[in-house]
Amino acid sequence: MGVWPASRTTAAVRGETSSSSVVMLEARADGTPTGTAIERRENGVEEDAMVRRDVGREMMRQKRMKDERSVRVMLPLDAVSSDGRTLRDGETLERRARALRACGARGVMCDVWWGIVEGEAPRRYEWRGYRELVEICARCDLAVDVVLSFHACGDSVGDGGCEIGLPSWATGPQARENMYADRRGNVTEEYLSLWGDETRDQRRGDRSPLECYRDFMADFAREFAPFLRRSPGSSDDPVITQVIVGLGPCGELRYPSYRATSGWHFPGVGEFQAYDERARMSLAYEAAAFGKPEWGRHPPTDGPSYNCDPEGRVLEPPRGLLAGEDEPDAKRQHTMTGSASDSSLTSASFSYTPASSSRSFFATDGTGTWNTARGQFFLSWYSQELVQHGERVLEHAAQQFADADAALGIKCAGVHWWHDHPSRAAQCTAGYFNAVPASSNDPDDEKIMGCRPRGYSQIIDLCARFGAELTFTCVEMRDAEHAAAYKCSPEGLLSQVLGEAHEAGVVVNGENALARFDDEAFAQILRIYGRGGEDRRAMLATASNFSLESRNSLSSDDSMMHSQPSSPMSKDRPSMGSFTYLRASDELFEPDNFNRFATFVRQMSV
Repeated sequence: MGVWPASRTTAAVRGETSSSSVVMLEARADGTPTGTAIERRENGVEEDAMVRRDVGREMMRQKRMKDERSVRVMLPLDAVSSDGRTLRDGETLERRARALRACGARGVMCDVWWGIVEGEAPRRYEWRGYRELVEICARCDLAVDVVLSFHACGDSVGDGGCEIGLPSWATGPQARENMYADRRGNVTEEYLSLWGDETRDQRRGDRSPLECYRDFMADFAREFAPFLRRSPGSSDDPVITQVIVGLGPCGELRYPSYRATSGWHFPGVGEFQAYDERARMSLAYEAAAFGKPEWGRHPPTDGPSYNCDPEGRVLEPPRGLLAGEDEPDAKRQHTMTGSASDSSLTSASFSYTPASSSRSFFATDGTGTWNTARGQFFLSWYSQELVQHGERVLEHAAQQFADADAALGIKCAGVHWWHDHPSRAAQCTAGYFNAVPASSNDPDDEKIMGCRPRGYSQIIDLCARFGAELTFTCVEMRDAEHAAAYKCSPEGLLSQVLGEAHEAGVVVNGENALARFDDEAFAQILRIYGRGGEDRRAMLATASNFSLESRNSLSSDDSMMHSQPSSPMSKDRPSMGSFTYLRASDELFEPDNFNRFATFVRQMSV
């Protein structure tokens, strides 16, 4: 019986062979491939993983921040100059930092861009601008959460016209094979493909992307050591309280499945990003190891397009929104900037998926293949490749920050649209196999025991293993703000993630997805955090409650996709850590907006 292989893809597939290499599998005498999950379970790997997870849980309990439910504010994306040598406007930054501290904010979050710090040449780091920023925060008694941003800025909602690319020596025509590709062969330079994690390149200083990330983290840890550790004899937190390791677009552990540069708009389900040559080699290898080599010939031929719904129907932008904009009207709308980074993959060795006019992979009318054995195998492989990328990077992070008193963290995307569709298609294309499969008559069903959806639990288990905190978005959103046709459920999704994290002992820190200044958004955040003033009480009383049963939503029972109410103030209710508000923009410091924000901060501290 086939069971999904839980090991990493071989080094040969991840980049240590030429593009023309043939992947060979060792086999036992009976012809079955070695290294299957059954064999690994027999060797005790599963039990060892459980032990590591328990250790991770205890580490997280001990490292919970003392100022839970404190408010932080995300700094402007371009706070530091493009050459990294200075702040763009240090005087304004310090003035606003003091205003934030005076209103009760506990800290800030800051992106530390790979493309700025190491943009000039490999291994040549420029930290002066960021060091000046951290020193200002220290003078203002503000904690700093840093995001080590190994992605590009400018292609996502919320980037607000700021464009910061990857280092030029890591991109360009020569690096196309290390970029994610969609089904048409279009690539994006927003983040390096995980399937090239161990591919060395002379332009990168004869290093792989993993080695680039490792060296960057090592130099950051050395440069900011005084800010990453408590003062001798002090129990106070260090200035830098958390190091969030960027693992994908927007710093989130996900695929660039909904890229605006390819014309995506809300609420399109997005496209799979598994069409570059190394991705296809990986799929072929794992399918062969699984005993189904025909499943690895190519990704799904009926995969969705960026702007279709799960049933494969083309969607028009809602209410005339521009590409990349989201609902509801109460959000601040962001117009996406153009980018030249999305271009066609021209490698002669690239082979395309057979042409098909069908986009019904996620359909529920009987034509969709997501609920077949082959479809679930693909979705499992796709999601586990993402988790294993996170594991590879976090292994380096744990080593480089072993002596730091700051917490380690990662980010995960709140892909809430189509959450109430059984396939949860938008989450699946982003790499989160969170579907709710129904029973089928597929004769191969019994062979895919290890291919069942695990929701976000794989990522949460990853956090538990490394003692990392998880930052999750869409905390300000309500289900009722979205059109019913799009089956959005930010509240249901957050409830599921909180329930799984609570069980694993992982701290979840909140973040709003888009900048909002309205009372409804602040009231929703207060409700999520179990806070609220007298003027909010009526609104909070009518808000929907959390579900503690969300982990069971992976049942085949359709009714379990929807929240089951529980008391919002129950002592057993999953709690959250800090909250980071997006963003310290000029708009935030307008008098009316800042007064509402200051009131919100005070209520969070009640």
